[in-house]
Amino acid sequence: MEENTYNDRKVYSLSDVAQSLKGVIEQNYVRDFYVKAEISKLNYYPHSGHCYPDLVEKSGSRITAQLRSTIWSSDYFRIQKRFEDVTGNSLSDGLQVLCLARVTFHPSYGLSLHIKDVVPEYSLGELAKAKQETIKQLQKDGVFDLNKTLAFPLLPKHIAVVSVSTSKGYEDFMSIMKQAPHPINTYLFPALLQGDGAILSISEQLKKIASMHQYFDAVVIVRGGGGDVGLSCYDNYGLASLIANFPLPVITGIGHSTNLTVSEMVAYYASITPTDTANFLLDKQLFFANQLAYFRDNIAGFAGQTLTLARQNIQLTKEKIRLLDPKNILKRGFSLTTKNGKLVKSSKELKQGDVLKTIFADGETASVVG
Repeated sequence: MEENTYNDRKVYSLSDVAQSLKGVIEQNYVRDFYVKAEISKLNYYPHSGHCYPDLVEKSGSRITAQLRSTIWSSDYFRIQKRFEDVTGNSLSDGLQVLCLARVTFHPSYGLSLHIKDVVPEYSLGELAKAKQETIKQLQKDGVFDLNKTLAFPLLPKHIAVVSVSTSKGYEDFMSIMKQAPHPINTYLFPALLQGDGAILSISEQLKKIASMHQYFDAVVIVRGGGGDVGLSCYDNYGLASLIANFPLPVITGIGHSTNLTVSEMVAYYASITPTDTANFLLDKQLFFANQLAYFRDNIAGFAGQTLTLARQNIQLTKEKIRLLDPKNILKRGFSLTTKNGKLVKSSKELKQGDVLKTIFADGETASVVG
């Protein structure tokens, strides 16, 4: 190390110090080792394929350690593919990772970790732990099943859709919706649906819909493609809580068939695909139409039965009236006696000399009381 002096004191150049540090580090950190940390910022550069994650360790919300790291492109694609195959997620901001790494020091770029591999099973366990913590907290809050208790409209007509207009999932959803027997109006609220920024993007659009919820019957979140990759954002407590507490029924179709995310668990209804989501809405319309037809037919049948019964009663009444007609009574051998045009009902009404008229079925005769 070259030495200069200033006022009889030794002076070292910056490069001297850097080279000295490089030597010390290379002498003491001679092997790869495992280190666990959180990816604060992934810093992936597609044009070069290199990745420069910022790693942190936290105690609560306080950062207790921080270090830059490097994943060269030759390692990054291998690491990313295996990570996705095992965890169903991409390497992204906020993930807890276990890395195989070595400390390096470059005189120009400083201290960093050269990451050679990432253990996806460790992150999978951390993701599962975070998911269970989200579920427990929502249950503790008493809102886990809250969205499911909402009444779903008999005839949904206005649907807010959180998706991306250019996605295959949105296209599939809309193609089915166009087949609705009764028009359903959809209103798109564009959002990122996976990866970095998805939680904030979806949450912002849901809050916007909530501010005007009186204009909608339900909310749909549809995401196409990608399988199970990039779904960890749907296990986020903030997003899941927003869905659980939402003032409208929330229907999800985020494109996978296993391991429901927490957001799907708390939603009113979870479909597997955007197509299934659209069919759910169409089934609601069909059920309403069938119920309407059922009531229409039953009302018509009831009215018919009522009219038939009324006609029968009228006929019975007419028959009674006919049988009680005095003419028919007289035909059975009875007669009517009148005095001064009034019917005689008792012998006490008569006295000697009264002129009576007796009416028979085939005529009448006069008589005098003797």
